[in-house]
Amino acid sequence: MYSLKTAPKKEPLRPETLSGQFYYLQNFHQVLDSVEALYEDILPPSSREFIEHFRHLPLDAQALLIRLHSRKGPIIREDKLSYPEIGDVAEAIRLLADVRWLQVNPPVTEDYLLATLTKAEISAGFGVPQHGLSRPAMLATLHVTPAEIYATFATRFLLLTCHEYLQPLLDAFFGSRDQDLSAFIVSELGHIRYPDYPLERRSRRFHSTGDLQEYADLEDTYSRYREWRADPEAPLEDLLELVPLIPAIARNRPWRYRCDRLINRIGRACERAGEVERALELYAMSELPPARERRVRLFAATHDWYSAYTLCLQMQEAPADYSERHFARFFMPRILKQLGLPAASRRPAPRIQRLEGGKPEDRPELRAMQALGTDNGDWHYVENWLFNAWLGLWFWDVIYSDAPGAFTHPFQIAPHDLYEPGFRQRREKLIRQRLAMLEEGSLSERQQVLLETWQAHEGKANPFVGWYEGGAALLEKAHAHIPARHIRVIAERWLSDLRNHRSGFPDLIQWRHDGGYELVEVKGPGDQLRPNQTAWLQFFGEEGIPARVVYVA
Repeated sequence: MYSLKTAPKKEPLRPETLSGQFYYLQNFHQVLDSVEALYEDILPPSSREFIEHFRHLPLDAQALLIRLHSRKGPIIREDKLSYPEIGDVAEAIRLLADVRWLQVNPPVTEDYLLATLTKAEISAGFGVPQHGLSRPAMLATLHVTPAEIYATFATRFLLLTCHEYLQPLLDAFFGSRDQDLSAFIVSELGHIRYPDYPLERRSRRFHSTGDLQEYADLEDTYSRYREWRADPEAPLEDLLELVPLIPAIARNRPWRYRCDRLINRIGRACERAGEVERALELYAMSELPPARERRVRLFAATHDWYSAYTLCLQMQEAPADYSERHFARFFMPRILKQLGLPAASRRPAPRIQRLEGGKPEDRPELRAMQALGTDNGDWHYVENWLFNAWLGLWFWDVIYSDAPGAFTHPFQIAPHDLYEPGFRQRREKLIRQRLAMLEEGSLSERQQVLLETWQAHEGKANPFVGWYEGGAALLEKAHAHIPARHIRVIAERWLSDLRNHRSGFPDLIQWRHDGGYELVEVKGPGDQLRPNQTAWLQFFGEEGIPARVVYVA
């Protein structure tokens, strides 16, 4: 078996000696340094060997490899490479080919090669007319072999073959495949200012070589799912072959959420294909909504009302998130009716008011403010910003605390598990301390915490905080008018499902002259309340938080 150890070595390249033209190579060396520091003990031997030999490659070869990795492929034409900082591209290609990290004119099917050619090139090279024909129509008339393509065009076709060594390193660094090396550039250009958080060995996301492999297997399975979805002719059986490939052990790992999401998607495909029993089996494997909702709906569709009732009752008593709570609330009466049981009493509807006034061309929110007037206090348009910014600032230290596996690299806006079910459980002590401060601290103490947090982090990316001019003053006003108990119960609900409860807040808030406040959701002609808006309004009613709906005619 071939080993990279047979490759000749030079002195390792020192990244600090690189000029600005090689910024991308400096970034990759930073990845290698970080991964070695955090994961050296669990990296597979192939990746450790790759690091060693990559560091000893000449500058041009290193730079070309990273350039090629960043391009769309998999096949890349040599004549399309234009990197002035790389002195001898041909020699760099030879060196990468010698260590078998690159193939020249690789043994691939003609489809991959033709994808790199323009219509004009195909027409000139093989005599196929292009005028009046789409690219697929041209290719349908063309029958050529890879050897003929290689012989026809003067350029060489390149295939990078070191992904199996590279990908574990990138997985370890980023902790997911949602980001890539372009994150360095975004940060360096100042497009995003990332928040501060600890990066320590004890909080790393992967803890064994098996963890890295299981994550890779899961992502590869996702890739196969996307390929299946992109092919309308692909049979369902091809998709079902993926189910055993989802690593069973991964269901107890930080990426369990992604496992369940993939299972849900495969279950939905079965459902659409009429494979009800298979869909039910798959949904039963998942703990991620809407798995239980889909099972209840399938039970109802097959008239298995007792099973539908049993599962819907479980959702009512222990909902996984707001969507389950909302679904169980509105679907249970239908089930009870089919079983001949009395329906539960409905929750009180939110207060509703109808208004007329303002210019028809104005936004409904502006027309509502004009019609409501300012006799009782000033109105502000805040929608989802106010409470998200308030709570995002109040729980800033919680969000960016050193929970295990939360942060794995310096380019994260949020922890990896922000929207996963275990987010609160992993930070329960910190959250409890912050919640207690809401009610136990004085008004001035709470305002000081919020203002200091705003000043310390203004401009840094946060999934909940928008840094608007005048935002700090608006938050200070909110502190003076909204009772601490109201913020406390809103925070509890917000924390219970951050993905869904971050939206649905009312459009307007009024700072009343008597020191109170009121929230107003505005609807224009034809608008209806969305489920998350209804849920918040019902919650406000239960907690005595002043809120109403205004329909502007």
